[in-house]
Amino acid sequence: MTDDLLIAAFKRGQEQWPAVKSLTLEVFRAFVEGAAVDPAAVGDLAGDVYLAAAAAAGNDDAVRVFDSQLLSELPRWLALKAKYDPRNVFTSDLGRRVGLVPGATAATT
Repeated sequence: MTDDLLIAAFKRGQEQWPAVKSLTLEVFRAFVEGAAVDPAAVGDLAGDVYLAAAAAAGNDDAVRVFDSQLLSELPRWLALKAKYDPRNVFTSDLGRRVGLVPGATAATT
């Protein structure tokens, strides 16, 4: 991943989440490299990656933003999923692993 791509993604994350102030470029870089984030995802989902990096680093502002703006939407997302996919035809591996899919066993690894 190029420095230009990383810096641009970092700046877009700062713009999208202005309340998250203490994340440094170095911590962002370490998160992206440590999580092996695909360069295309860093470019396309810069704000999400930025928020995830800050939350993973223990940034209280990022955790509050995640809880208030994203996690608070989970009941609505699950209701939409139940409405449009009542038989769970469309499931993700992640959903099965974390136990969001009824009848699926959550992974223990």
